[in-house]
Amino acid sequence: MTTESWRKHFEFSPCDKDRTNAFCALCKKNYKDQRGIYSNFLKHLKRAHQHEYNQIFNDGNECSNEKENFTNDDQTEFNLATTENKQNRLDSSITKNLIISCNLPFNLVRSTGFRNFMKDCNVKHEPISSKKIKRDVIPSFKNSVHKVIDEKLKNISYMTLTVDAW
Repeated sequence: MTTESWRKHFEFSPCDKDRTNAFCALCKKNYKDQRGIYSNFLKHLKRAHQHEYNQIFNDGNECSNEKENFTNDDQTEFNLATTENKQNRLDSSITKNLIISCNLPFNLVRSTGFRNFMKDCNVKHEPISSKKIKRDVIPSFKNSVHKVIDEKLKNISYMTLTVDAW
């Protein structure tokens, strides 16, 4: 697995409350990053040890086609659009798969357990509010479903509708 391949070049240890220290076995330097985030370590491997990086990520591995998260080698900024897109995908997935499909209550996103679970899954995830789900996410789903239905119905001359309700 790719994660295990690149991690073998580092010795990890906890640093602070929310940080991780990694000692590079190749060049004997220490690097730090937020707990659960490994971008600094991967960036170091890519810049300082290009050969090892290419062996791990470019030898037919499924991760070799991923977009880079950095704008260039001199900057450490994340691509903001990618981060926002990931946040929106998570919020949409929570709404679609948990609240709509599983018929769970809106206040699920307010519970401490759910918020801790989401932090474990993605440290950078900003919790969504039940108000935002009601006000923004569900109406956007509703609008997209209405558009699909409208497009389908435009080309139909006749239709039979059966409702089975109590």
